[in-house]
Amino acid sequence: MSEKHKLDRVMFIGYTPDVFVALAAGWLLDRSPGVPGHQHFFLFLSAFAVIGLLASLLFRITLLRVSKT
Repeated sequence: MSEKHKLDRVMFIGYTPDVFVALAAGWLLDRSPGVPGHQHFFLFLSAFAVIGLLASLLFRITLLRVSKT
């Protein structure tokens, strides 16, 4: 696989959440207008931030274990 194709895949995976966050924001704000909708949206963003943090920590632990062997 060429370097361009690898970069294209990484960019596709990296930018895909941008598409879905706008849809989720619209849905959450339509279901709960005003302050509650914004609170739900920021809770949604916070949850995904925590998931991302846990995934990166798990990835780091895995890399450290592999490098020791």
